[in-house]
Amino acid sequence: MRVSAFRARRFAVVTGVALALTVIVAPSALAYWHSAGAGSGAGTTGTLAAPTGVTASASGATVTVNWTAPTPPSGTLAGYTVIRYAGATPSNACGTDPANSATFIPAGTLTCADPSVPAGTYTYTVIAVWRSWTAESAASSTVTVTAVLKWFGDGTLGQGGVADFSAELSPTQESTGATTWNAVSSGGSNGCATRTDHTLWCWGLNTSGQLGVGGLLQASPTQITGTTWAAVGTGSSYTCATKTNGTLWCWGDNSVGELGQGNLTAQASPVQVGALTTWATVSAAAGDTCATKTDGTLWCWGNNSQGQIGIGSIVTPQKSPVQVGVATTWATVEVGDQHACATKSDGTLWCWGNNADYQVGIGNNVTPQMSPIQVGVATTWASVSAGSSHTCGTQTDGTLWCWGRNNNGQAGVGNYATRQFTPAQVGVATTWATVGAGSAFTCATRTGGGTLWCWGVNTNGQLGAGNTTQTNVPGQVGALSTWAAVGAGGLGHTCAPKADGTLWCWGQNTYGQLGDGATRATSTRVQVGAATSWTSAGSGTSHACGVLAAGTLWCWGQNNYGQLGVGSTATKYVPTQVAGTTWATVAVGTIFTCATKTDGSLWCWGYDGDGQLGIGIVAIQTSPVRVGLLNTWTQASAGAGGTCATRTDHTLWCWGLNNVGQVGIGNVVTPQGTPVQVGAAVTNWDTVTVGYSHTCATRTDHTLWCWGDNTGGQVGIGSVATPQVSPVQIGAAVWNTVGLGWLYSCATRTDGTLWCWGRNVNGQLGIGSVSPQTSPVQVGAATTWNTIAAAHAHTCATRTDSTLWCWGQNTYGQLGLGDYTQRTSPTQLSGTATRVVAGVLADQTFTLG
Repeated sequence: MRVSAFRARRFAVVTGVALALTVIVAPSALAYWHSAGAGSGAGTTGTLAAPTGVTASASGATVTVNWTAPTPPSGTLAGYTVIRYAGATPSNACGTDPANSATFIPAGTLTCADPSVPAGTYTYTVIAVWRSWTAESAASSTVTVTAVLKWFGDGTLGQGGVADFSAELSPTQESTGATTWNAVSSGGSNGCATRTDHTLWCWGLNTSGQLGVGGLLQASPTQITGTTWAAVGTGSSYTCATKTNGTLWCWGDNSVGELGQGNLTAQASPVQVGALTTWATVSAAAGDTCATKTDGTLWCWGNNSQGQIGIGSIVTPQKSPVQVGVATTWATVEVGDQHACATKSDGTLWCWGNNADYQVGIGNNVTPQMSPIQVGVATTWASVSAGSSHTCGTQTDGTLWCWGRNNNGQAGVGNYATRQFTPAQVGVATTWATVGAGSAFTCATRTGGGTLWCWGVNTNGQLGAGNTTQTNVPGQVGALSTWAAVGAGGLGHTCAPKADGTLWCWGQNTYGQLGDGATRATSTRVQVGAATSWTSAGSGTSHACGVLAAGTLWCWGQNNYGQLGVGSTATKYVPTQVAGTTWATVAVGTIFTCATKTDGSLWCWGYDGDGQLGIGIVAIQTSPVRVGLLNTWTQASAGAGGTCATRTDHTLWCWGLNNVGQVGIGNVVTPQGTPVQVGAAVTNWDTVTVGYSHTCATRTDHTLWCWGDNTGGQVGIGSVATPQVSPVQIGAAVWNTVGLGWLYSCATRTDGTLWCWGRNVNGQLGIGSVSPQTSPVQVGAATTWNTIAAAHAHTCATRTDSTLWCWGQNTYGQLGLGDYTQRTSPTQLSGTATRVVAGVLADQTFTLG
């Protein structure tokens, strides 16, 4: 998809900031006579003066031009036109065309707004028109439009490009801080964007090579080789882009021929599509790709199961570009999940493909539509965006129209009618500029300041409004939230990074685990060092680690088993760097640590008496040691004596202490010194969480499975039968996130409810009592729980309104409530949070903001 397209659960937008720079002087004002032919007769004589005092200023991507009116020889002026100059190259800004009076700015108007101006430096002139005379003003001072790239919504795979793996409810600038972004395209879990210097940058998930660079994940924009990139379209697991020489290149997954190479071979770096040099635009989605050529023809390839290639059949896959019809007037094309839409140079709109939800916009749901079919009779379509099952487009009069699926209000028409059969106008505004349709939400910009508006589903903050409240009408994107993530673990202390990148801790500090250089406990927050770029943090029993945006890893606290990874066993009272600059995530166990790097490799260090480092049984490792040679690790979780991790093929592997079956391999043979696969026939594991002596994992179908020690009822099977040596499914509900503590478990469901079970001596289950539970019990009646983290005997969780709640043991002030009082029900903290992630075991909480 191109800049107007959205994928999955997030939104990327290029925003503008303007700065006035130097002044340049243009040639003197001139007067021109445009009439042609010969003849005789009386005529008016005189001089048409040019407009004066021309100024230009930018707000976002809109440049406002003002001027002083000239006096015509007689009568009144016909109007004005405004010209934008990029160097010596002119383009019409306002008033469109000096030769077409119907487009003039009225004579009484002395200002105009030039919307959606690309990043760059410009001057403006104003042309006064009187009869057939024109007079062009001197140039304004230069105005520079700088474009920053921001995102909001789901970022768990680094697809926000902000150097972390968390969601954002409000717009957050990507991590490089560049101000020359030109256009952006977002895929399912990855994104790419071009800059004005024609470089191309990608970020997010890279399991299929869709980023065109190495590594499994890239949490920050990473440059693709080359400096002549023109436009980019990002699909769910692949990318295509054009260069300034008109060539087309694709890379990533190719299982349905989406790379256009004539085969099904994936590519980890850009490969050229054919040898042509006439490609103009490209759009990519869920395995189907379309592109236009400079001759106005349209070509598509890839998945065609719903006729989305538009060639009159559903023969699939199409492994090479196939021409769509014979028309040579195609202007733009946008590909959705299983349908596509395109505009022609005559202003008509055409759609095709899956039409089960009326997304083709023809008034019926006959599906598939295997060839382009015109949407209505309008000839004023300006732009279009195809989402998952709905479509939106703007018209030349500035109106916005949507149709298709609307169960989440994504059509923006003020209701939740399941479907809109034909294009329906969104409100009455006539200032819409661009639009992007996502999976079940929509965002669009307006002219006159470049404001941004979103509507539809908002479960992951994809509306950027600072909350997760769904809406069926456009709402302007609001301000940033304070906190971004929270996690629980440790032994009596809490740490919380803030939105400004600083890190704060409180609670027990016997071994310097607060990282403030002291050993005194505190129930108020103290800052860890002076760094302002912390992206994640976690902790064990008495040590903690965190990753900075630059890819460096830092650890502090107790180090008697080398768990800090700094090459010694000396306790560190302040953050100390672990060698390397490509660290991605960290999982902190009780007295050991594991971390992944950006290349997908896994490394562990610290105590290994039970094989928890995955490298065989050794004493201790004071520096990181690689676990095998694979580069396919996606997520790791470290507990008291064992570790589990998932791979890119959705297999699950565990190792370490197995005395109560916590490795999940059907026995209690212990220890397991190297990774062992859990369930050889299961290849749909999603996430895994390791507790003190039990483990739980979710699958891609959102079922929940637990195993290991069950003496406290923490496995959740309705009894304390122990051990459970193989994964056991917990109920039939659809589970979302999991947090495991010492002998208890908590998890959220997809309906937003929160459930806990197991040991409850300190009220850590949050059910208003200290009674243990052997099956999941709902925590309160709220249906807005988002993420959960369980620790030694306390629990913290976030809600969809970004509020943060904690309960349970508070001996060391680990609940962050400013006291040491235990709570048996969720109690709200100040500030907000969008995600909760567990460190390990005991009693500390981590928030990432």
